[in-house]
Amino acid sequence: IEEIISKLAIAGLIDEEVSALLWGVVSDFDNDSSNNFNQVSCAIRLLTLLYREEAGKGKSFSWGHIETIVSNGLSNKAISNMEFPILKATGQFLQLVKPTEFDLVDTSTLKGKAYEDCIERLVTVIMGEFCADNEYLTKKWFSSAEEAIKALFKLHSCADRIMAKCISSLYIAMSSPNDNNASRITCSTAKMARFFFIIGQSAIQLLVMAESYNLQSRKAAKIAAGSSDDAMGDAETNAAIDLEHDTLMSNALDQG
Repeated sequence: IEEIISKLAIAGLIDEEVSALLWGVVSDFDNDSSNNFNQVSCAIRLLTLLYREEAGKGKSFSWGHIETIVSNGLSNKAISNMEFPILKATGQFLQLVKPTEFDLVDTSTLKGKAYEDCIERLVTVIMGEFCADNEYLTKKWFSSAEEAIKALFKLHSCADRIMAKCISSLYIAMSSPNDNNASRITCSTAKMARFFFIIGQSAIQLLVMAESYNLQSRKAAKIAAGSSDDAMGDAETNAAIDLEHDTLMSNALDQG
């Protein structure tokens, strides 16, 4: 179904009324019903499919739409109830948002505070402390955390530092002595699994980030050196570099 919807969206066969209907489902979200969580999760996932192609072409979202997704898809109730499908869908949608949407955000403004809140909520999902020592919940948490980490690296210029703090915090928590025996350190399988999962996902994103910087520097060097004979040559060179970058990202994330 997702493949069919994606093809229809790419072909321009889904009109704006459908998008408006889906945005209406998300904005009218009621946190008190589990059925509503399922509906909104599906709506956000469909919006992601509809806009994925357009986002790749430079489409930007209104701040109202971004705030609607964050306030409902990453709501306190969604996190505390561990509604993993909606947390995962929200992380996937936020990966479509251009980082420039948050350039020079003044944290004293409503937009800036909402942005900070978005980052904090993503970090809460990534930490996964609400799963405690439950292995079943931890298994369900994996995919939500993966999408949240990807979104964080897309939205925040210092995501590597944030993830370093998360890993450090988790390590300290894991290394704390047992309450009943101060000389003994114990750690559940669930906590250990979350710890190493976060390390692995962070490593993948850092690899992608490093290669992206490398490709950008190569592109800048070619432009500065005037290696192309004309504008068409520049365009072809840039397209080739962009394709190389997209392929690398896709391969790295698939391996994750």
